[in-house]
Amino acid sequence: MEDGALSFPKADGSEPPPPDTQANPVSTSIWREQAFWFILTLNFAWAAVYNFLPVTFPVFRRFFHASFEELGRSQFLFFIAGLFFSVIGGWFVDRLGLKRATVVTLVCLACSVAFIGAAWSFRLVLVDAFLFGLAVAALTVVYSAMTCECYPEKRQSVFLISGIAGGVGGVLGPTVQGKWLLQAERTGASWGASYYAAAGLLGLLIMWAMLLRRGTLPERKLNMDGITGPTSAMKSIITKPAMHAIGLAYLIHGVAQGGMISWVGQVYQSRHSINNAQAAYFISFELMGMLAGRSTLSWITARWKIPDLLLLAVCAAATTLAFAATLISGTYPAGLISFAIAGFFVSGNGPAISSYTGMRFGDQTATAFAILGGIGNIGSAGGPYLIGFLGARFSLETGIWLMPVSMLALAIFAFGWFLRTDRRHPAVPC
Repeated sequence: MEDGALSFPKADGSEPPPPDTQANPVSTSIWREQAFWFILTLNFAWAAVYNFLPVTFPVFRRFFHASFEELGRSQFLFFIAGLFFSVIGGWFVDRLGLKRATVVTLVCLACSVAFIGAAWSFRLVLVDAFLFGLAVAALTVVYSAMTCECYPEKRQSVFLISGIAGGVGGVLGPTVQGKWLLQAERTGASWGASYYAAAGLLGLLIMWAMLLRRGTLPERKLNMDGITGPTSAMKSIITKPAMHAIGLAYLIHGVAQGGMISWVGQVYQSRHSINNAQAAYFISFELMGMLAGRSTLSWITARWKIPDLLLLAVCAAATTLAFAATLISGTYPAGLISFAIAGFFVSGNGPAISSYTGMRFGDQTATAFAILGGIGNIGSAGGPYLIGFLGARFSLETGIWLMPVSMLALAIFAFGWFLRTDRRHPAVPC
């Protein structure tokens, strides 16, 4: 979305220049640009491996005798690693530049994925979960900063289009992994083979990143001032009221989405006689819904300027209803359909928040997205852990209801925020 519908002051208090005077105008043929396809591929890879841990929960229970609370702890460590990365994320990208940061991130991600597949105890899984989460958080910051710097005037559209690629990866990743885990259980094959295969595919992406021709990505002036400059920038961003509101929104979103996607399959396994692959289909169906949702939203926002906060409020409200429908559905097929509908609407939350962040902190995108990712990961860590904690003491059926309640809180917060700040900027045709 271009900035016409959301003409707010920049992070430093100055007014943004009009669209026709902004630097780096976007080519109308972005589909021909290598940077655009590279961003799509990064999103695909990120989404394909993002949910590997919750899909493997049944395996961890069978081979390592992990409890519900221990499984929740693995997700807690995965997401809390993102909080750790938020401290160094801006420095990491500014110091290395986009290309070098991408290569280092992909190498770390491939290694962490392979390490989980090779783990011989759940303690090692917990250690690797932290390393895995650190690499995933870094990749999020890298492709978000890349999107804002390569396509500043079309960031909402590019976030949504790249989200479609992420939706495809998110559907294929859990589906293929769930199928393999079922096959491994029946034949005695190694469950870790799916992790090794993913690491190999990430190796191909590393080669592409290394071979990107000069000028494909914006050249960044490398930060040679140690950590003093980034620390000052981080303090400046953290003190902004806009970051407080953005962070709270992402925190709530992380609690609701992280908790539901981690545990809904386990809830249905305890309620119905479904196998591991069928439980993994909940993730695939939600991500298929996200694919459809982002495709639809990309088409809509290409023709109509929708304020980010209004988009967030509407999507969160509809997701609340779909989450509740998933939990009260009496049959497995009805639950899958409800969760797919939830994915359709929740698909707008992340791009709306990311676009709003890019608009408010356009001069400090890497640091802003690193901070945002850390805040969001607190919620994403807390959601799965809270459900696991309550599930070990009461029941999963009880704990998981915290998730639609959290999503409802996000809808109310976003709509109130919109009424306070965006009401004077109505949507207009492009």
